[in-house]
Amino acid sequence: MRFRAHVAVCCALALAAIGARAQSESLDAELPDSDSAYLPSAAALSPGRAFLYSAAVPGAGQLYAGRKRGYAYLAGEAVLAVGYLLSRSDASDIEQQYIDAVRAGVTFDGVGDFDEWNQEDFEHATDYDNWLNTYTDDNGQPIDRVGPFYWKDIEDFRTQDPRDPAQGDIPDSAARLVSKQLRTDSNAAFKRTRGILGAMIFNHLVSAIDARVSARIHNADMNDNGLGLRAEPVDAGGVIAVTWARGF
Repeated sequence: MRFRAHVAVCCALALAAIGARAQSESLDAELPDSDSAYLPSAAALSPGRAFLYSAAVPGAGQLYAGRKRGYAYLAGEAVLAVGYLLSRSDASDIEQQYIDAVRAGVTFDGVGDFDEWNQEDFEHATDYDNWLNTYTDDNGQPIDRVGPFYWKDIEDFRTQDPRDPAQGDIPDSAARLVSKQLRTDSNAAFKRTRGILGAMIFNHLVSAIDARVSARIHNADMNDNGLGLRAEPVDAGGVIAVTWARGF
């Protein structure tokens, strides 16, 4: 959760920085190399502003620039947002199911309490039939936080050491295998959720770039078709004539 939040914040900051740079570039852009100076059109748009609009809400910058494809970006964002929320909810539900399955299938051989367990302990329980199977720095002894545990459906084998071939094979706990599959399904669901989140970030970025380009195209079209104020030298004496001109 914290990792996804950090990724989202970093992406938002990156988009804001790119947008600020785009705004600065649009304000500092050099005029064409010409003897003419044109008055800015009242309908001129800010490419930087269009970028920021779509960076915040995909499609907003396109609508600002008069491009109807902005609705497609909006629709895509809505679909992705709904998919993300549903996928995240599904992943969380499956994760809770596997944790509940561990709590229902595992018991302690002596003192132990699930309230002391962290997420890693539940994951270990789905991988091993008893604590002797897990890695530890305490010479194979259970960590105090976890306590010695075993799966109830193989209670008769809880004292066996699977590392001793003379004791024979310990049968797999059916309850453990069920919880492990739920854990696998939960991880797959969270991976799918991250993929949808990545698609949402990509939609924001593509929409922002497209909105900036759309605003620049709009301004270019206005300059080609609008009225302009032209200043031209008349003679060597420094007399300048100012005339109105319309682009065709």
